[in-house]
Amino acid sequence: MLKILLKKQLFEIFKGYFYDAKNNKMRSKLSTFLGVLFFLAIMIGLLGGMFTFFASSMCKGLVACKTEWLYFLIMGFIAIMIGSFGSIYNSYNALYLSKDNELLLSMPIPPRDIVISRLLTVYVMGIMYILTVTIPMEIVYFQNVQFSTNKLICGILMILSISFFVMVVSCLIGLIIAKISVKLKNRSFVTVFLSLIFMGVYYFCYFKANELINNLVLNAVTYGTKIKGNAYILYAFGSIGEGKYSYALSFFCITIAALALLCYLMMRSFIGIVTTSEKTSKVKYVSKKRKEKSLFGAVLSKEFARFFASPSYMLNCGIGLVFLIVSGIFILIKKEKVLYAFDFVMAANSDDIAVYLLVGMLFLVNVCDIAAPSVSLEGKSLWVMQSLPVPAKMTLFAKAFMQIILTIVPMIFATICILLVSNTSVTVAILIVCLAIMYVIFSGLLNTIIAIKMPVLTWTNELEPIKRSGGTFLAIFGGFGIVAAIFFAYEQFFSQGLGASLFLTSVTVVLLFLNIVMTVWISKKGAKLYSNL
Repeated sequence: MLKILLKKQLFEIFKGYFYDAKNNKMRSKLSTFLGVLFFLAIMIGLLGGMFTFFASSMCKGLVACKTEWLYFLIMGFIAIMIGSFGSIYNSYNALYLSKDNELLLSMPIPPRDIVISRLLTVYVMGIMYILTVTIPMEIVYFQNVQFSTNKLICGILMILSISFFVMVVSCLIGLIIAKISVKLKNRSFVTVFLSLIFMGVYYFCYFKANELINNLVLNAVTYGTKIKGNAYILYAFGSIGEGKYSYALSFFCITIAALALLCYLMMRSFIGIVTTSEKTSKVKYVSKKRKEKSLFGAVLSKEFARFFASPSYMLNCGIGLVFLIVSGIFILIKKEKVLYAFDFVMAANSDDIAVYLLVGMLFLVNVCDIAAPSVSLEGKSLWVMQSLPVPAKMTLFAKAFMQIILTIVPMIFATICILLVSNTSVTVAILIVCLAIMYVIFSGLLNTIIAIKMPVLTWTNELEPIKRSGGTFLAIFGGFGIVAAIFFAYEQFFSQGLGASLFLTSVTVVLLFLNIVMTVWISKKGAKLYSNL
């Protein structure tokens, strides 16, 4: 039974490689093979390659400084962070908030088997990420020092100790997250907020990696002395990789004991954790007057509610909103470097700089493909909107307006930042704002048309229409192509002679015309297509 449960848990995690949620059927053997091959390429080629490069950048210098333990301490800490990130979500989702907990407990299955299978799943997910760090760590190390059996055995013990520690941490943090998440009213915003923080920390560390490594290697002796004096346990942990059995066995025994304690506590408390109902607070009814909404306002509110209720929808289709704001702030902060770069590389004047920066923002607008999966997300509930006394064109325009409203404010903010940096003429500034607004409208209408023409209504997982459908792919990369054509037109025909004013006016007029055409199409043919879906 344990084997069957473990197989079930692993299948749920990797079912995307075996099961086609879009078409609700199993994938072919070829499709599965290619999917697994792609997964291995990501894990081994991308992650493994990245950490191999990172290890190579500092190993030789730290070995030369005779601070090998610091190398293992840093790589071990990275392994713990990556392993925890890879298994925390699975731990709280599989151990505590799994949808089939009560179903399994109602069957003649020992709770012990359920707990062990799920703990093993958490362990597998954790060590899968840990190995992408620790295997390169060992390979790079033995490339810079003489091979030793003692160091290899201690390295294996270090990897096992890290994996056990990660499992304990993942389960404890998973429990905390599960307890908090069931009490939150706005879980979607919390999920998105935490995801954005993680992305911000990741990219900050990524771009600062070379500077941090160089600083570490140059001051390895100083840092090493401070760590030995103030945090000896960290020195002991790093020394495992140097082949010191006493430290290796000590940490291995400690993590084994912690893991055994975790398993014991999980066995004792699992049923109570997964079956305890959360306390619900009594709410006293207070009558309130609500302002009646217009028909269009009600449909628009429904679209906003759908967007803000889904973390996947917000993160994948709305991340461009954050990029627009961050890019605008970056341009203001790095004003001198931005101006110098354009002047040095392109010898651009103030009008050219404004246009080039605007084109960059237009690229980011295409990442805000909020309307593209909006029709598909209605899925099997599409008949609900079709059965209501709401004109089809109103429903479609609500989807377009949702994207336009969400995108327009960040885009205007980014445009203002561009104008503050470029110091262009008033005429060009007005035309840039007009073009920015016109393109936002164009993108919203175009994505709505794509949503009508390329719907995916048979999905079983909302990530299918959000991330993996042809419509969202076309919305993003088709938009990239349009912006690239705009840039090419300016670079080839306007930047050298005709000027920015004529270019901005021409593109704005073309976009205005296309917006009118798309509005008419959605009102007539688009509404008819939507009604017949």
